[in-house]
Amino acid sequence: MFDALMSTVPSFEVRPNELMSEECVRCALKEKRLDLLTHWVSQDRLTVSEKVADMIFNFATKNNQSNVAVCLSLAQKMYTDVMSHVSAIVCMVKQQRVRQALEYAGSKHCSTDDLIQVLRRCPDLQLSGALYGLGNLNNNASKWRLPLGVILTALFNSPCPENGLIFLEDVYSCELKESGEAAFRKAVAADPITTFKQWNFIIEQCQQSRGKHIADIADLLLAAVTATNAAVKN
Repeated sequence: MFDALMSTVPSFEVRPNELMSEECVRCALKEKRLDLLTHWVSQDRLTVSEKVADMIFNFATKNNQSNVAVCLSLAQKMYTDVMSHVSAIVCMVKQQRVRQALEYAGSKHCSTDDLIQVLRRCPDLQLSGALYGLGNLNNNASKWRLPLGVILTALFNSPCPENGLIFLEDVYSCELKESGEAAFRKAVAADPITTFKQWNFIIEQCQQSRGKHIADIADLLLAAVTATNAAVKN
């Protein structure tokens, strides 16, 4: 029924309204007719809305299938069309297109808060590293570089809190291992956003880990946070 409806669109030179477009997409997803959905989007035969994009995005993230990338690409296009930039960036990151995601964020004048939202929704380690300045994926490192505590807080409050532990170990191995507590103290002092309470939350997450390595890192971080907090009070 919906395929027949969509085939009439060029004849009448008008798209189905938002509600009908939602029903068309819902039916195509139910029947797993991604070929039909791709055709509609490429031929501009739907009234695009954030709700329609959400339907496609949710289908992609809840179905373990080979064509997830197709759905994410379609959702990304729709989010871009309706200027839902955070959601568009999430789609790019989920497709492992971190460099493009950060370039897009720059072109759309996204804020630091927007990038933190992305990280909470999509706790990707590549994105975390790029936002902290590890590697060479971030061409806007001076603009998008986020403090250590901000990234860790976002990761530990995400659907994959274990990525916070992995990221902290990566940062420690790459940047902090040589200097230990002194390096952590510098990272804590350079973070004007993360509160003492949030640092304690981060440390608690680390202490709950069974790994000795991360427990040792937690001890160094605790010492750095305690010393920095005492210096601020004095």
